[in-house]
Parts: sequence; structure tokens; C-alpha cells
Amino acid sequence: DEFGIKLGQYKSPLSIENSEYNPARLEFINYSLVVQRLARMSKSDLSGYNENGRDIGLDFVGSAFKQDGYSLLNYELAIFNGYKLNTNDDNQSKDIVGRLIVNATKELSFAGYYQWGEGNLPEYVDSLHKYVAQTTDFYVPLQRYGGGVAYKADKAFARAEYIAGKTGDINAGGFYVAGGYEFVKHFMLTARYDYFSDNTDDKDYNVEQDYTVGLNYTPLKSLNFKLNYTHHNYNSKTDLNGLYLMATVKY
Repeated sequence: DEFGIKLGQYKSPLSIENSEYNPARLEFINYSLVVQRLARMSKSDLSGYNENGRDIGLDFVGSAFKQDGYSLLNYELAIFNGYKLNTNDDNQSKDIVGRLIVNATKELSFAGYYQWGEGNLPEYVDSLHKYVAQTTDFYVPLQRYGGGVAYKADKAFARAEYIAGKTGDINAGGFYVAGGYEFVKHFMLTARYDYFSDNTDDKDYNVEQDYTVGLNYTPLKSLNFKLNYTHHNYNSKTDLNGLYLMATVKY
């Protein structure tokens, strides 16, 4: 338990949400803005890479100081290609990701994480080019860091994370605060606040704030329905409202 090795293509340990919550387990339909923008979870990632939060690499993992059915300490140290899914490495260096989780109780955890990386910034990430110190191949630093806290009980959860990073010369970052409570058997109310700034050195640049409320219905352990309403607030364009519905079947 204290020392293990993972080899293959798998979730990066950058953040709690990315690695510990797959779409079937996540309490919301969409991942938080910070995970979407900085953990290579979606097409809106600032690096231009959409890897669904995964990468190809080698991961040293372990847990120590076991008591009452849980470990006080969990760690991961991974070396990744830092490129695209199902693709041979095509840049000049590897990505290194480290994470340490301290479990204060079985329900309450604190985490800190850091990623050092470099990569070729795709030319289609037009919104970043005026901030990035450009080279011929757009080869720039891609560094990420952050921390979070997570509480998970039988009928309630609470989670918050802060993630920031440097993409070329751009400093970006944000956070989310989320929670939920099962007020009736099989029904859980959820809420989340997201904040993300594409450039923390330019307050007039893209800033997004999302306000989400949701209802989860889980009639069976393998079946879940999620209904989310999100108000998307932007400082640089018209606000949007979204109503989302998703059904998940696990087998």
C-alpha cells in the first residue's frame, strides 16, 4: 500500500475533481471551470490540448499511516508525455505532476498539487497569442499548481479547489466552491460557484463566473439523473443561461 506503480494512460492527479470524480460520480453535469481550463479536461483548456484530463505516463502512488479504514496520507508522483491522447510524445520534455493528500478524517481531506510542463501552444489558441512570448513553434511553459479541501458523508458533500497556472507569459487561475445535501432518499440538491480569469494580470480580460444549482435523482445505484441550471456571467460578453439534463447508467 505504501508504494505502487501505475503505467499507462490515465487521469492526471492534478486536482481532486479531475482524478477522483469521473462523469458518473461527479455531482454536476459539467466539470468546474478551473478543471476545464487548466487540467486539459476540455477544448477550452488554455494549453489548447483536450485530453479529457488524461495523459500517458508512469505514476508512483502510495498511502501510509492506516487507521480505522483509511490512510492519513496519500501521494502521487507522475511523469507524463504532456502531449495528446493515444499519441507518441512530440515535444521536448516530459510533464511532472505531484500531489499530496492529507486525510484528517475518513470524510475530510486536504490536497495540494503541482505540475511542471512545457509544450507547443497550438496556433489556433488565438486569444492567448497577444500575451504569450512567441517563438517560432509556440513552445512555452505550461505550469499548474493549486490545492483543495473535500468533505464527503453519506448524505452530504462539500468541496472547494483553487488552481492557477502559467501558460507562456500568461498567469491564469480561479476556484470553485460546491456542496450538496440529500434531503429525501434518492434526491440531492446541489450548488456550485465558479470563478475563472484567463489572465489574472489583466482584470479587463476574460473573466467568467458561473452560478449552478442542481437536482440529482438516483433511483438505483447504477442509474442517475442530473438536472442543472447555470447562469454564466462574463465581463467581456453577454451573459448566458443554460438548462442541462443528463442520465447516467453504470454497468
